[in-house]
Amino acid sequence: MSEQATTLIYGVRPRVCAKYVGQLCLVLAALTLIPLLVSLAFGDLRISLRYGIVAGGLGLAGFWPARLPRPERVQVNEGMVVVALIFLIAPLVMAYPMMASGLGFEDALFETVSGATTTGLSTQADVESAPRTFLFARAWMQWYGGLGVMVLSLGMVLQPGLVAKGLAAVEGTTGDLAGRRCVGAWLRDTAALPTRNRGVPLRFWLARNAEFP
Repeated sequence: MSEQATTLIYGVRPRVCAKYVGQLCLVLAALTLIPLLVSLAFGDLRISLRYGIVAGGLGLAGFWPARLPRPERVQVNEGMVVVALIFLIAPLVMAYPMMASGLGFEDALFETVSGATTTGLSTQADVESAPRTFLFARAWMQWYGGLGVMVLSLGMVLQPGLVAKGLAAVEGTTGDLAGRRCVGAWLRDTAALPTRNRGVPLRFWLARNAEFP
């Protein structure tokens, strides 16, 4: 029996999962400050208030779990739970500020799931006519979603070594190598966008949504 299959025999430790989900909630809270500032710049104060509530709530929710002692290793099944939970938490909490753009909960949740998974799908018939804050927030979430969540999990939040490798086992590779590859692809993708979308100043992030489903 392989090592990965053997680790799945052991039960998931809630405190271990809570620690790393808490750390990722703190990262998500920090990322939420960007659309908060953008909404303030655009004068969308109702949306700003909602982003402030989300950022504060994520910060409070993640603060104490993140301070739990770091385990010597993370089991494969625990890595799966952490990755799955953050993909559930991010769309759910980000749907709240999206609703301030006139969307119902179901449509807002669809948009945030689309962003977190980088599918690029939308319920809006005419995306270009949507509010600017909505466009930026959706594009920003798509930028850090998907690969971004994995990069943060493997390279920025967790220390290199057994812990990162435990989470990376979900993808079948080592933590350090997976982190470097994800970071490289993520940054190359971002750096290439301005050359592909010349002459589209404020619709830069919208093009990111449309071109990379």
